[in-house]
Amino acid sequence: MPATKAIISHDESSMSSPVSCLHTKSQPLDDRRHIYRSLDRTNNSIRLISIHRETNGPIHGQLHNYAFDSCPPFIALSYTWDSSPEDWMPCPKTRNSRNIILDGEDFEVRNNLHLALNMILARKMEVGGELTYMLNPRYWQFFWIDALCINQENLLERNHQVNMMGEIFAGAAFVMAWLGPPSDDSDLAFDSILSLRTTKDYVYPFDTPEKQAVESLRDCKYWQRIWIIQEFVLAPDVVLACGTRHVLLRELKYYLEVIRVWGVKLNSHGTVLKQRELRERSRKSGKSTDLIDLVIRFSDSKCAEPRDHVFGLLGLVDKEYELKTPHGLLLEADYSVSIECLYDRIMRAALKKWFRESQLWLLSGFGWRLAQALKPEGQHFRGNLLFKRWFDEESFPIDLLKSRRLVPEDE
Repeated sequence: MPATKAIISHDESSMSSPVSCLHTKSQPLDDRRHIYRSLDRTNNSIRLISIHRETNGPIHGQLHNYAFDSCPPFIALSYTWDSSPEDWMPCPKTRNSRNIILDGEDFEVRNNLHLALNMILARKMEVGGELTYMLNPRYWQFFWIDALCINQENLLERNHQVNMMGEIFAGAAFVMAWLGPPSDDSDLAFDSILSLRTTKDYVYPFDTPEKQAVESLRDCKYWQRIWIIQEFVLAPDVVLACGTRHVLLRELKYYLEVIRVWGVKLNSHGTVLKQRELRERSRKSGKSTDLIDLVIRFSDSKCAEPRDHVFGLLGLVDKEYELKTPHGLLLEADYSVSIECLYDRIMRAALKKWFRESQLWLLSGFGWRLAQALKPEGQHFRGNLLFKRWFDEESFPIDLLKSRRLVPEDE
């Protein structure tokens, strides 16, 4: 990967900007240096983790550094951090955390990740048919888990690894999507979904327990995450896990049929799977979706770090397409860039895009949605200020239009 800084194609980076691009939030001291050995960015190194547990003891993890092109098979874990808006680091010291032993040191992880690690160790996979091959022991030796394999307190490393996440999930043997511990009716939902493989006639269940179970699974917090989009779209295969129940991604076709026939309204997971289909079609047709379109499509997704509304989609962007497009916007994740600067860069690209397409009327609506997405949780005034500042007559980037000869110089 190239150096991790935001890049704007087609000379946009040389244009003056009314906002500072330095993110002023103080970073915590790197007190994990004794655990994490440095990654070699020249060969795109990543860390993988092997985990085990001694009888009735804590979970142990051992980190291994590998050049990405020569790493062994691994499973990538997709899950929700379930973090609070006030603290988006992997695990603040709260009652919602648990201890594991990482390379011989105490290390705190969030409860949801601890449950996922227990699921992995137990391997109580109720499987059959095509899922059986995923029990191959060689797949279960190494895992990639962001909260453990990335030193989250090292800004440069975090930038670099986030920029590699698309490649990491695409290069995994498969992705294990951890929906969380079982609920009262999650087993019933899985039974209903899997039964459709052999059922030809659908019966509308109205308010039966089966429909309610599917709706509960639909409303799981996992589906709201911005990061699952590229994790699902880029993965060679996905196994959904809830408690001890597992289902292959391709089985979700039956799940969508349940949604359609049973009259259950689609939430974000339907959009995620649709994006996977769209990407396959784009490969065949040669057409690509740009970053602006992706931001629009997934602006309602959730993340604790506001800039992840953009950075969480970068793995889906065709960089060659962005470079060739007049309004191309080539970004790399950089958590030192301020929200204001990121907003400004995306809005300038959107302005060029929709002027050329004679659709400038879309700009204000997009600007409002982007501002609301980039505001920190609960800080509605921050989103309002982003929008108001950009569309204020005194700060509207008329220089951008003039530099592109989109308006006369004397205006």
